[in-house]
Amino acid sequence: MLVDDGSSDATVERALQSAKEYGPHVRIVELTRNFKQTAAMQAGIDAARGDVIVTMDGDLQNDPIDIPRMVARLLNEDLDLVAGWRQNRQDGLVLRKIPSRSPTS
Repeated sequence: MLVDDGSSDATVERALQSAKEYGPHVRIVELTRNFKQTAAMQAGIDAARGDVIVTMDGDLQNDPIDIPRMVARLLNEDLDLVAGWRQNRQDGLVLRKIPSRSPTS
């Protein structure tokens, strides 16, 4: 499941290309405008059909290579949730905080 949060970049085109490349199990939710991250994540969760849900931003600050190991822990250890965190963030305060601010904050 790929969710476009109403971005004005090439997200939808890239998602459509990925769906063609990886097959029909790749589905796309395209929001009509930017409703912010929480709404985009909820839209993806609502549309998901699998038993395991992995959420991550498309900025690749989280490495998708970690997903199989985390899912294995989730299933093998009968856990309800597995969470990771970025130890060596590549974005500083300006890139992380200012774009996230709403116009009224």
